[in-house]
Amino acid sequence: MLRSFFIKYRILLFAVAGLTISTVPGLGQVKPSGEQVLQMLKEAKEKGMTDAEIEKIALENGYTLSSLQEMRGGVSDVNEKVIQEHKLEKAVPRQMVDPIDDVKINQTPDTPEDVPLFGSSFFSTSSASFEPDLRIATPLNYILGPDDEFSLDLSGKYSEIFRLRVSPEGTVRLLNFPPIFVSGLTVDEAKKLILSKLGTAYSGGGVYANVSLDKIRSIKVTVVGKAKNPGTYTLSSLATVFHALHVSGGPSLQGTFREIEVIRQNKSIRKIDLYKYITAADASDNIMLQDQDVILIKPYNKRIKLTGEVKTPAFFEAVSGETLQTIIDYAGGYTPEAYTFSVNYRRNTGKEYKVGHVPEASYASFELKNGDRFDVGKILERFENRVTISGAVYRGGDYALEPGLQTVSQLIKKADGVAENAFLNRGLIQRLNEHLEPVNISFDVRKLLKGEIEDIQLRKNDVVVIKSIQDLKEAEDVEIYGEIIKSGKYKFFEGMTVEDLVFLAGGYTYGAIPYRVEVSRRVKEGVTEPGKGGEDVKLFELTLSDDLSVSGKDKEFALMPFDIVVIRRSQQYKIQRHSYVFGEVNYPGGYVIKSNFERISDLITKSGGLKEEAYLKGAQFRRDGHSVALDVASILEKPDQPSNLLLFSGDTLIIPRKQETVEVFGDVLNPSFISFDPGFNYRDYLSQAGGYTKSADKNRVFVTYSNGITKRTKRPLLIFRKYPKIEPGSRITVTAKLQDTNNQKLSTSERVMIISAITTFSLTIIRILPEIFNK
Repeated sequence: MLRSFFIKYRILLFAVAGLTISTVPGLGQVKPSGEQVLQMLKEAKEKGMTDAEIEKIALENGYTLSSLQEMRGGVSDVNEKVIQEHKLEKAVPRQMVDPIDDVKINQTPDTPEDVPLFGSSFFSTSSASFEPDLRIATPLNYILGPDDEFSLDLSGKYSEIFRLRVSPEGTVRLLNFPPIFVSGLTVDEAKKLILSKLGTAYSGGGVYANVSLDKIRSIKVTVVGKAKNPGTYTLSSLATVFHALHVSGGPSLQGTFREIEVIRQNKSIRKIDLYKYITAADASDNIMLQDQDVILIKPYNKRIKLTGEVKTPAFFEAVSGETLQTIIDYAGGYTPEAYTFSVNYRRNTGKEYKVGHVPEASYASFELKNGDRFDVGKILERFENRVTISGAVYRGGDYALEPGLQTVSQLIKKADGVAENAFLNRGLIQRLNEHLEPVNISFDVRKLLKGEIEDIQLRKNDVVVIKSIQDLKEAEDVEIYGEIIKSGKYKFFEGMTVEDLVFLAGGYTYGAIPYRVEVSRRVKEGVTEPGKGGEDVKLFELTLSDDLSVSGKDKEFALMPFDIVVIRRSQQYKIQRHSYVFGEVNYPGGYVIKSNFERISDLITKSGGLKEEAYLKGAQFRRDGHSVALDVASILEKPDQPSNLLLFSGDTLIIPRKQETVEVFGDVLNPSFISFDPGFNYRDYLSQAGGYTKSADKNRVFVTYSNGITKRTKRPLLIFRKYPKIEPGSRITVTAKLQDTNNQKLSTSERVMIISAITTFSLTIIRILPEIFNK
């Protein structure tokens, strides 16, 4: 948008300077800088042109009022940028912004939610700018003024077109007639006046005239008071009050929406109430403006806050004579969940707040005061005539407490009666007493329905509960597990057999043995005696065939609720298991484990043996994703040793190529990889890594070999250390000393005292030792 502004304004400035578009080099290709725009403005000013004349040229060159406003804002942006770049003192702008606009309207301790100001969004969108349409037919009530241009089209007996321009003195000239004063006249009045002046030249009648505006003038309108952007604006002479309010941003947060005044020649000619247009689309106040009109936006007089269950919660401005009902209507009325019987309010008494409520009958007469805050509550989840029935009836749910439905028996009848599986010995009525405390009332359903006991009168919000027989029993099911397609729980049915359950579970798996089916059953009271070693459950073994048939005594066996059936797997049935070998073997990949006695050495044999570049000392063996430290080279030499492990499914052996580096890691000065040298020992590699750091623990050095085996430094004698042998692919880890935070370094005086005490003790022992031995 800014680039478009620069192009438009550059064309305008060159037009002002007397140049044509063709003489503008690189137009639309290079965006002029802020300094260039200011320079062109300066040149226009030096030619004696005012801002109004520049804006007039813009209108004559096809610019709309909205684009003119855009250019004004663009120039302001450019000026701001140039000022900031040159660090100049910023001048006070013509259009001052009300500082109160920066304060949120809801910044009070009791309004944590965001509540908008009703009507403020009316001026926040550009789609409703009320910009006049210059392409409409010429309005007959349009008042002519200086710089207006119009055409007088004569037809009939004489045909001629006169193009007339209203001079600064308010006159037009045509033919050899003296100037005709038309300023301040409507288009219709000007047409009649001109025709009357031309009467002598076109006598005889039969002449018709039509007036159309060619170019309209611009007018100056000033917006003052509590506007968001007060100031003077150049508008089209067709502009209306709403358009002027829109370009100025409308009322500020402290401005009125209800009593905006239009002042013309120091007299108030109209009071504008924007709520009439916002709420009822009444545009009667949208009058046309004239040059030098002033729009005065006063501070608001009375503002009310309405929140809660209304369609448009907001701050509303009220005028004299309006009531609470008026504000509710402005808010669009209630939501479907609103409690409309009364509205709570809070009012500032001048000394403190007071609260109260307004009954519904007083909404239309309740007088409003500035700062009143109303809250429309939400209706409670209560019903004045509801009763409910649930459970073993055909049509449970909510019913209306009404004539013909006043008792429990009538409610059961309304619900189409009890179901066949209803438990008729007891029903419950859940009720709230006069203190809103829950109480239960039980009754015999069977006797009530037969009329053997007195019927029970219902109250609002009663809930009648009738249970089924199944509701009063633990859910009965049976379970099946093992070598079955769909193991799990299944609903129990009377007369269910094991073969029925196997059928429901999808049948056996391939490895199942149906002739060994185990059923476990819960033991109820009386079956065993406590303390006598009785059974906790009873076990049954059945024999089934593959076609789910049984014979003999098993044919009479029926399942009971909570039985658990287990289908066993055949002892000989095994699924294929695989182990894997990768790396430097002739045929890497997965291999089936034929028996439970295959070992690591067998896996190497299956893979076709090792390649020449295989490095057995670096071979790694993994089980369940974890590395197992093994010496595979030793296993191949002596397969009968315990480290030649039995193979499990998923075991993986990796045989790498010979590695030619050694890694030195940890508390050394230069941790790095060093090429393997058969003539190097531990100290040589340490030297290549820069030696120990100050925090290194020389007694805790580890060497980890490629196959995962780890060895550490040993001290066979107190003075000397023995380091592990270094092989290709080894990793030397030098650990840091353990820090004991509880021990602190001794001071010099403490050391002297300890040494003195040790010396004294030693001399004493030396002196008394001969005496001890002599004794």
